[in-house]
Amino acid sequence: MAKFISIPVTNKGTTLIPTDGLVTTYVSATSIILAAGGRILTFVTVGATTAFTDAINTAATALNGPIVVPVALPTGQTITSIAFS
Repeated sequence: MAKFISIPVTNKGTTLIPTDGLVTTYVSATSIILAAGGRILTFVTVGATTAFTDAINTAATALNGPIVVPVALPTGQTITSIAFS
């Protein structure tokens, strides 16, 4: 069953990411990089911390089934843009 997480992005709205293909995350001072579904997603952030990856893990493991689970961003953190490659 397909499961997605939704991540709010300031200039784009909500971005859906399939959890089946989510394989890795990397956090720097200004970005979070996810590998999902054979693509690399780079989120440009304000206040990036490892708490963001914790929020993704919490959402990704929340429930089973065809569902969309929102990622609760840590206080003071926003995602300003996203790039796919």
